Amino acid sequence: MLMKADTEMPAVITYWQTQEDEKDFLAYLTTTGNIVAMPDHWVRTKAELAPRPILLYVHEGGLDQFVFGLEHHALAADIEPQEKEGQKYLTVAYMSP
Repeated sequence: MLMKADTEMPAVITYWQTQEDEKDFLAYLTTTGNIVAMPDHWVRTKAELAPRPILLYVHEGGLDQFVFGLEHHALAADIEPQEKEGQKYLTVAYMSP
């Protein structure tokens, strides 16, 4: 299947790891640039979506899943608002073209 250059979608990779993989994988990530993470779920405030170093999310815990990438991409990510039952929520629109 051929795609025109103007219709290409961004690449998305889902990764699962075991505890044994974690140290090597995180060491590799730190060689690729300033890697940050953000929650992949709906939150109430924009501050909760602020990119933070991935190692903080991994070592502090509190999130079962998060999205991560290079800091300059994370800072350019679109924030998607939604209203549910009268409450306003936000999330990272990481599947946007």
